Amino acid sequence: MEKDILELKKSEYLKKGENVYIHLSDSPDFNNVIHRHNFLELIYVISGTATHIIEDSSYTVKRGNVVFVNYGVPHAFSYDEDADEPFLTYDLLFTPDFFNVSGLENNEFYSLASSYLFSSVFTETRTQDLSKNLIKTNSKELHSLFKKIHVEYTKREKGFQNIIRAHLIELIIKIFREIDKQEPMFTQSHRDLVEMAINHMRENYKSHISLDDIVSGMFLSKNYFRQIFKKTTGISISSFIQELRINEACRLLKETDLSSTEIAGKCGFNDIKFFYQTFKKAIGMTPAEYRKSE
Repeated sequence: MEKDILELKKSEYLKKGENVYIHLSDSPDFNNVIHRHNFLELIYVISGTATHIIEDSSYTVKRGNVVFVNYGVPHAFSYDEDADEPFLTYDLLFTPDFFNVSGLENNEFYSLASSYLFSSVFTETRTQDLSKNLIKTNSKELHSLFKKIHVEYTKREKGFQNIIRAHLIELIIKIFREIDKQEPMFTQSHRDLVEMAINHMRENYKSHISLDDIVSGMFLSKNYFRQIFKKTTGISISSFIQELRINEACRLLKETDLSSTEIAGKCGFNDIKFFYQTFKKAIGMTPAEYRKSE
């Protein structure tokens, strides 16, 4: 497929001195044509349906969906040109230089979230995984913003680039919000990360465990990892840690003569009252009652 990829250059679309371009894409010229480009692309589906082919995968897109495509990624839309509802999109092209942001890691859309422009708003989203580059939404706000950008670009009145920049900043923030709402897509690598986290918790549950420690080096946001963990194990991270601690407390109550206070400390409970409450809720009896039980 490599030899059949059409190379698109930003100089073909972006006017001199500009780093943004938008148009209504209703032409069949690119139907099923694999191509890649040296700019970021945001596509909003206005009407119709199509198959989006991106690298080695494909999926269906429909009205209201947003697709983002990074630098150098081969992709194409394939659709029926005789369908009752035409496949029509807003096709928004831009480079990070439009925000005076350059040198982004891998020139990826997510990297914008780590730039100074968005980092204070999205400290975690940049590590979210959305391997299909698809935001399944039907947000009227997103549609409106694409439309406003298109109107400004078409009219090209004084200051239009500044207005587009403001709209695009708002658009990206709202797209990141939509990404945060997406159902996690689980892969074997995610399951491996959950297993790594479980091993870490088993080794460290007797001491303080923070979520920052657990996700350190995983390149996933805390919120996203919480969802992956619960989907994989069926319980929350905090519940899993409490279960480890209670199981160890049960073992120590049966196999040692340590006091409940000593056992609580050895199992990672710093508050004896909380230990009693948690233990009774989990086991149905107090630590003393459990020790006396069969």
